[in-house]
Amino acid sequence: MRLHTVKSYTLGLILSITSAYSQAGQLPPLDFKTLDGQPITLDAYDGEVRLINFWATWCPPCIREMPALGRLEDAVKGHARVVAINVGDMSDQVEAFVLENFDGAEPEIWLDEPGAAFMTLRLEGLPMTLVLDKKGEVVDKVIGEREWDSESVVNFLKELAAE
Repeated sequence: MRLHTVKSYTLGLILSITSAYSQAGQLPPLDFKTLDGQPITLDAYDGEVRLINFWATWCPPCIREMPALGRLEDAVKGHARVVAINVGDMSDQVEAFVLENFDGAEPEIWLDEPGAAFMTLRLEGLPMTLVLDKKGEVVDKVIGEREWDSESVVNFLKELAAE
């Protein structure tokens, strides 16, 4: 699926933000772990634009878009962070999945083993992606698979970082 223009992309995504955290603009605090077991939170990258993708190893659209997220991370390095948060799989499953399917081109991967993000963020499906500005405010929300490494997305994130 091709994204049209940054304006229509942004407008469509802003209109789709309907959950409780969109009212306040900020995400509630959640605790995650890195693949090596270190605790981490979304505010670890405060002051940076972040694209946060929620996914699972059993989700075919999630798996299909993962390489594009890795390429996006390379394309926006120094402007934005790309983090893929696995929701509900055990760490050994995620590690095996990454080793089997990627050759170092994956985005930064975090774990939400208890799946707390589903209830807290009211995830409506997988994959679900949020874009946070430098202040940590949700500016876009996408449900479903996208071509994350498209020129329009790369430009959108770089422009957001320049603001």
